[in-house]
Amino acid sequence: MSMPTATAESAQRKRAYSSPVLAALRVAGLMAASLFLLVCWAVLRKITRDIKTQNRKAAHWTSRWTRWCLAITGFRVTTSGPQPAEGSLVAPNHIGYADVLALGSVVPCFFVAKVDVESWPFVGLLFRISKNIGVPRRRARALVEVTNEVAERLRGGNSVCVFLEGTSTGGDRLLPFYPPLAQPAIDAQAQTVPVAIRWHADAPDIDVAEDVAYWKDHVFGPHAWRLMGLRRISVHIQFGDPIPAEGHNRKTLAAAAESAVAAMTGLPVLGPEARPESLTGKADRDTESVPG
Repeated sequence: MSMPTATAESAQRKRAYSSPVLAALRVAGLMAASLFLLVCWAVLRKITRDIKTQNRKAAHWTSRWTRWCLAITGFRVTTSGPQPAEGSLVAPNHIGYADVLALGSVVPCFFVAKVDVESWPFVGLLFRISKNIGVPRRRARALVEVTNEVAERLRGGNSVCVFLEGTSTGGDRLLPFYPPLAQPAIDAQAQTVPVAIRWHADAPDIDVAEDVAYWKDHVFGPHAWRLMGLRRISVHIQFGDPIPAEGHNRKTLAAAAESAVAAMTGLPVLGPEARPESLTGKADRDTESVPG
């Protein structure tokens, strides 16, 4: 079965101009904001010993950092729907790292991602120090440890975001939601909030699938530099009705969240055969969340 591509027409389209001056200014601003966050968090960790208090402050300081980043990048965020309550498992669709900035700016939460992110220059340091949750590749025991950690965060009243598709797409499709990382919501009896993230560009020559989405063979450095040089990009975040854990197992809960996100985005859900090789035990992408 051939998989639809988000870039079939974009290959022949002239790409939008990305200003290197604007990119340099924005990157400098992001570095300054990130250094300030690191200093503040280092101080907070020294004066706050209680783990639950550290977690709560880490989530709120990370949300504050993402709001600074959005102000610097010029991304405009609008929202609709009921804001997730604290202690929710947040389950959005996923096109790349820009989703983290957008969603983190409106929902104080932790993010679950593959541990490879920790090796990214500077970004990895921010990921670790802000107490987000990294998972080693293809280790069943590590997945159990992570689901336990996520459940513990949920019980402590902290929201956790898991990209249940397992990887990013070009924004023109959904992949089936993986059940294993819906398990913490069952264990903690926490609600799951389906979320639809939709990116838009006012300029017609900006291709969201190529310029905003981070997937396929994109390389983080060049992709982020180009994105920082673009203007007039916006994102709308729609929160669906919370799904209670009662009456669900992890498969039915993941399916319910998938159905809700598909309805909100209007995107087709592709079959398991459309998954990239990384989710079938072959080459991995650095930005993938952990599948089961």
